[in-house]
Amino acid sequence: MAMGEPSAGACLVWCAEGCMKQDQDHQRAWLRSIAESHCARCHFCKKAQSFLRWLKGKSVTVVLIADWREVKPIMEGLDAEQQADVHMYITARWDKSYFNALSWVQEHARGKQISMLENFSRQNVQEVVRRHLPCGGGELQTPCQQTGFVKPGPLPPHANGKPLVMSWWLSYGNLKSALQDPEMAFIVEQALKQMMSRNETYED
Repeated sequence: MAMGEPSAGACLVWCAEGCMKQDQDHQRAWLRSIAESHCARCHFCKKAQSFLRWLKGKSVTVVLIADWREVKPIMEGLDAEQQADVHMYITARWDKSYFNALSWVQEHARGKQISMLENFSRQNVQEVVRRHLPCGGGELQTPCQQTGFVKPGPLPPHANGKPLVMSWWLSYGNLKSALQDPEMAFIVEQALKQMMSRNETYED
């Protein structure tokens, strides 16, 4: 296969309800460009069920950028073999959705190819695609070389049954947004109290 020729065995997929809207033309264009630079095809799905139908019967390595609302039905529809081939990166448009998605990842992503994509940008998508589809994009990267997304780690402390991921809260922008929501403000307060009671240290 010539360098740059799309491979039938690799695909970058964006699954989001608004992915085919006209105001997303530019985003689809740079996603196609990234896929082509890594010898992969590019595919767009509005809903989880569309993605599952497209994937059925295929033997393909997939880098899947999925909106948080489509993640659970996708995971419920994937069998074990498909889960091994689908590298999912979750996006969320709102802070509260991001928090819910991140909590879910911390609880359910052990042993699975699931991560959070903190910022849906060309640079960050390029990074995650390079990791899984190295053709035309250099060597595969190890997790410590990656930027812009969060891998599942040890389960964080809980408050009211909700996981607390302090590395995310302890940035000024996220903390400021969180404190405007009474429920989230309470959760952050409980997390800080837990950390102080254990005399834990942390870094910004």
